Amino acid sequence: LRRPMSDMIATLAPHASFPLSFLGSRLSFFGPLIAHTLTRQPKTNACVRTTTATTVIHGGEKDHILPLKASAIVNHRIIPGDTVEAVLERDRRAIDDDRVKVHVHAGGLFNPPSRVSDASLFGFQVIAAAIRQVFPEAVVAPSLFIAGSDSKHYERTLATHRVYRHYPFVWNNADLGTIHSTDEHVRIESVVQASRFFCFVMLAASSPSDAFPSGPLRNNLNASAASAAVH
Repeated sequence: LRRPMSDMIATLAPHASFPLSFLGSRLSFFGPLIAHTLTRQPKTNACVRTTTATTVIHGGEKDHILPLKASAIVNHRIIPGDTVEAVLERDRRAIDDDRVKVHVHAGGLFNPPSRVSDASLFGFQVIAAAIRQVFPEAVVAPSLFIAGSDSKHYERTLATHRVYRHYPFVWNNADLGTIHSTDEHVRIESVVQASRFFCFVMLAASSPSDAFPSGPLRNNLNASAASAAVH
């Protein structure tokens, strides 16, 4: 079980009920069992392992003629801690045919695995403070952001591990089923919450010593965020 998922489970364990609290507080022993369990659910599988999907296949042109050649594009979502070279080598072993050439697709979207950002630094603490304001019932923990985002450009240009990704929406199982599918949408109340979250992030980043004062300033911030989201 790799970081940051191991950090997430260790952080959530004290707030969980038995047996999750027991297993999560003993990751050195139960980590492999937890990782195996997470791979059995599509929603958590990509959080603990590199995933694979064949997305494009080219072959013959006519139904009565054998193709001279065939090709396929395989999409890998590489988990932090894994490498491109290791993934390619696993592909070659799985195919086990020297006639098949395996390489990184030159015309495709290629990004190396993201580095794991430090959850003890200021950037993470700003995000954590904003989460607690908008979602007071939530337990804040580091986790893996499994979608693609523009943060990769900051990571590449600035050569830093202090790049954080967060998706401030609350999803249920029905919502998750619409991602990249029919009727993909975000509920209005989630847009309002996300607007408030980003307002609090900017406030915390600019005033770290007194990030979220009580009184008119905070009330106006909440009202402005709600108004901006609705309009």
